[in-house]
Amino acid sequence: NYPYPSSFLAPLPAWPIQAACDKVLGASDPLVGLADAVAMLYATPNSTCFDMYTIFVKCADQTGCGVGPAARAWDYQMCTEIFYEQATTNVSDMFPPRNWTIAKLNSYCQAHYGVQPDPSFNRLQFGGADMTKSASKVIFSNGLLDPWHGGGYLESQGPTLPAIVIELGAHHLDLRSAHEDDPPCVVEARKKEKSYIKQWLHEGQELCPAATPPAPQPATTGGSVASSVIS
Repeated sequence: NYPYPSSFLAPLPAWPIQAACDKVLGASDPLVGLADAVAMLYATPNSTCFDMYTIFVKCADQTGCGVGPAARAWDYQMCTEIFYEQATTNVSDMFPPRNWTIAKLNSYCQAHYGVQPDPSFNRLQFGGADMTKSASKVIFSNGLLDPWHGGGYLESQGPTLPAIVIELGAHHLDLRSAHEDDPPCVVEARKKEKSYIKQWLHEGQELCPAATPPAPQPATTGGSVASSVIS
C-alpha cells in the first residue's frame, strides 16, 4: 500500500488499497468491482478467470505460496525460521477451511525439505521472553498499514532495542529509497533510524579503534641485515 506507483509484487497505482476499494464501491455490481480489484494484482494478458489453485500452491504457509523461486524460498523459510500455527475457516477469514497444526507442518516440511521447525529454538532465535538478555542494537520498525505489524514489536524492548511505529507505513516502506510522495511520518522514521545507526557505529568505532600497521622489523638473511619492507 505504497503512496506512489510501484511494482513490488505487481504493477500497482499509488495507495492501491484505496484504488481497490474505489473499484468495488464504484461498480454497478459489487462482484464485478471485486473482480476488478483482484485483477490489479493477479491479472495476466488474455486471462478471463483467476484460479487460486494455479496462482497459489499448497505450502508451509497456510495462506498459500506463489509458484516462482521466491515463493519456494519463502516456503523453506516457513519450515525453518518463521512459522506460525493457526487455522482458517472461511467464516472469520477469506481463506479455504484448513486446520494447520504443528504435526501437519512437520509432516509437510519433512517430506519436501527433510527438515522440521523447532519451536523452542525459534523462540530463542528471536530473543525469547526477555530480549535484552540476548540482543541489542535492533530497530523494530512497523508500519500500521502493513498487516504484519500485528506480529511485530510496537513498544521498545530496551534502551538499545527501540520500536518505531509508522502511522502511514506500508510493508517495509521505510526501508525503500526515499520518494517525493513519502508521508512525513515515514521521512521522520528514517531520520530516527539513521540516528540510531550512526550512534551505534560511533560506539563500535570506540570499542574497535582502527588498527595501526605494525612497524617494519629488520630481517636477517645469510648473516647480513636487510630492511624488511611491509607493503
